Amino acid sequence: MPYLGKSPARGLVGSADIDDNAITLAKMAGGIDGNLLTYNASGDPDVVAVGTSGHFLKSQGAGSVPVFAAAGGFTQGTEVNTSSGTSHSFTSIPAGTKMIVLQLVGVGLASGADLSVQIGDSGGIETSGYLSLGERDGVTQEQSTASFNIPGSSGDLWYGHMTLTLEDAAAFTWVASLTGVVQNNSEFIIGGGRKSLSAELTQMQLSGGTFNAGAANVIYI
Repeated sequence: MPYLGKSPARGLVGSADIDDNAITLAKMAGGIDGNLLTYNASGDPDVVAVGTSGHFLKSQGAGSVPVFAAAGGFTQGTEVNTSSGTSHSFTSIPAGTKMIVLQLVGVGLASGADLSVQIGDSGGIETSGYLSLGERDGVTQEQSTASFNIPGSSGDLWYGHMTLTLEDAAAFTWVASLTGVVQNNSEFIIGGGRKSLSAELTQMQLSGGTFNAGAANVIYI
């Protein structure tokens, strides 16, 4: 009768020829329920502690056990009330930030002036060196070298986003794009520009006149 078993050379379970470095069910059972396992050079399990929702595994280098790290994503700033005052700032934006989204929810200025969005570093808000163009409803265009500009007129309430992305980390150059609407006049607003700072961006400021409505916030990554 022909032999139907596995060849000892191929690692028959229970044979003396099994490779001690092989990963077996018995070795896998050495972990704790709910834990993630990795294996060392001998094939024995090394337990990785249980992570929490939103975490992922990252390597610490060759021969190291993977560890859990917090999942990446946007950080939300603290909303500011823009129903009064002449300027509103978002400070403590961390080093290494590469993208910021400014959110406008019914922001208004009593004077009907343009809304100014300025950025700065540890040395303060910068008020020059911007290349900016804002447009509303394809008709009114406003240029500025003092800020990223959002065109305005009397009674405007702005809703939308201004997105800033880091284009050149060595020159601290930021590129801005704007999309939104003006509620009372049922008009679209668009715009864009660029600005290079003297160091890493740490803050942003809204100004242009006396605020009388709305709220604003930022998210960044």
